Amino acid sequence: MSDFVIFNWFFCISTSLLLGLVIWRYRFLIIKPSIIVIVFFHFQIQWAAAVQSGFIEEYLPHPYPFLLLSQVFPFLGLMVSFFIMHKRTEKIYSRISGETIQSLDVKPRTLIFLFVLIVVIVSIYLSFVPLSSTGIYAILLEPLQSTSARESSLKLLDNAILRYSFSLLKSALAPLLSVLAIVIFIKYIKKRKILRSLLPLVIFLLTLIAVMLPGARLPGGILILTILLAIFILYHMPIRPVYMFLSFLLILGLPVLITIFREGQELNPLVFFDYLKGGILERTFVVPMKTGLWHVHYGQELGFVGAAGVPKLAGLLGVDPINLSNIIYLKYSPYYLYSGFSNTSFVFAYYTCFGIGSLIFSLLGLWALDLAILVFDKIRNNAILLAAIASMATSSIAFASTMYTTVLITNGFLFILIIGFILDRISDFSLNARTKLKKNEEINHG
Repeated sequence: MSDFVIFNWFFCISTSLLLGLVIWRYRFLIIKPSIIVIVFFHFQIQWAAAVQSGFIEEYLPHPYPFLLLSQVFPFLGLMVSFFIMHKRTEKIYSRISGETIQSLDVKPRTLIFLFVLIVVIVSIYLSFVPLSSTGIYAILLEPLQSTSARESSLKLLDNAILRYSFSLLKSALAPLLSVLAIVIFIKYIKKRKILRSLLPLVIFLLTLIAVMLPGARLPGGILILTILLAIFILYHMPIRPVYMFLSFLLILGLPVLITIFREGQELNPLVFFDYLKGGILERTFVVPMKTGLWHVHYGQELGFVGAAGVPKLAGLLGVDPINLSNIIYLKYSPYYLYSGFSNTSFVFAYYTCFGIGSLIFSLLGLWALDLAILVFDKIRNNAILLAAIASMATSSIAFASTMYTTVLITNGFLFILIIGFILDRISDFSLNARTKLKKNEEINHG
């Protein structure tokens, strides 16, 4: 066994043990963006890199930079992140983990605000993309056309404003609304008000359908994960294997069903678990490492591409941008789709652009994500705080497979913080207005 393989396993196992300590002893740290990024980076990239370290050593001209990116990055990131805003994070976590469903106050005005925004965006979207041309329609009724329909119904839209608006819906508005709607649903169920519970449930189901309109597999699963994470935090993050396994199946089950329908296969338990094992699990726990490996290989073989690989930076510097993920896809992917992307974590993408020195900026970017804790501390409504934290957490997952700035904007990381803060002020305004009205009535009666 070579030194390269030994180092891979050492850092992988060490990171795993440290994460185990965090989950066991300092569970409140799980709400920190940097910790969430490290958790998913660990499971989606670090383990696959350790398992395939022998192949990686032979495949890359210079394998040790990949070791630094895939193994040292999460290890060092976790070591420092543990101490950033430690006490403030614990205080925020205690506000929501100590709450009960009944004590969470969700204002109708908040739900209406979010739901109206989603309805407006969906209406505009369907005015450009007829329902019969959407990816979800093709999956259900024309499976052979589903791949092209998925591409054309969002990714290839000419209207950039519409693309970003739908991304805002999918990544920020929908998860925030879904958590709040499910909170109300559970409250009514616990009070045995079955009829009243139907409205928030319908709102969630309509929101789920909305995010799935283009036909992508991931958004529906992410929405379910957001809700489960919110409930998980609310109930003090219980570590129960049965619940974890069932949640795992529920989250990945929807993408599996979409894949089965998209390929026109017959739905039965055998086919379901075959697709779960052979497609979704590999895409979740192997492909993120593989695309990172392709990016590193490209940089080492053909040279670093510089600022051109980061479109927003290229625009600022007056450099002609390139679509790096599309170039990597066309060069390395065994499949062929002209508009296909080989997305990877910003850690590997920035290496392809700037070399190993980019690791310093990747680490600084990772730790900077915890500035979100300062915004959470300003949100006074605990229901909105819970929704914002859960939504931010699932948005942070994308850092393991996407460029840094893309997650901040397109995947909604910054917008979740902004909208959460606005929702809190709307809710607070409603409360202050009622308090003021009550005082005026008391004065008049007096």
